[in-house]
Amino acid sequence: MAQVNVREANRHAQRASTLMSHVGGRIEAGDRLQASEKLWGVVAHTLKEVAERHGWRNNNQRDLQHIASYLSRVSGDDTIETGMMMANGYHRNFYEDDSPMSAIEAGVKPTENLVERLRVAECMYDSGARPSDNPKANTPVEYFGVEDDPREAIKNRLMEKGLVESHASSVAGTIHAAQEQGIYAMSVSTPGGTVTLTRGGVLRVSKPRAASRASRVSVAPRIRPPRM
Repeated sequence: MAQVNVREANRHAQRASTLMSHVGGRIEAGDRLQASEKLWGVVAHTLKEVAERHGWRNNNQRDLQHIASYLSRVSGDDTIETGMMMANGYHRNFYEDDSPMSAIEAGVKPTENLVERLRVAECMYDSGARPSDNPKANTPVEYFGVEDDPREAIKNRLMEKGLVESHASSVAGTIHAAQEQGIYAMSVSTPGGTVTLTRGGVLRVSKPRAASRASRVSVAPRIRPPRM
């Protein structure tokens, strides 16, 4: 059953508003990275606001993209998809720093328009509108299907074994990043023992060690096959 969280929705709405109010100052300061990331943040927090208000999954960027695409189909407004491409570009710029300030400044109004279109689509959803090509899909997950996030899967497996109670999200995120970089394995020292995650996704648990307050994460070096 969907878990509606109005308090979280309001918190994300406030964050989106605060970020938008800071964009102008970052542009005036010539800070392209922070200006573009705040524009992305406005859209991301707006999507999370909508998601929390309806109990929709919003664990990662892929979930946010699905929410936007779902709302686009609910409202029949293709400009939402276009707006998301723009927003994703601003998020990318935070890492690549390849967008000129003029492009970022020109994106302020379109970002405001995207937020407004998302809210209109949400109102249409609340009034009973659903995607025309799948009117029985009442949530983004029902429309796009469930795609397991490997970070969540790893975190859940660690928690099921009682090996991670706190900092589980950061541990799983680090493991996932290591997998993407081609690192062979990740070792996680926890109060319940040392867990080694192989690149194939297999968890191997050693004998419990002495309890410690915080988990320690270390990356095993990449193992290269010997030359023939």
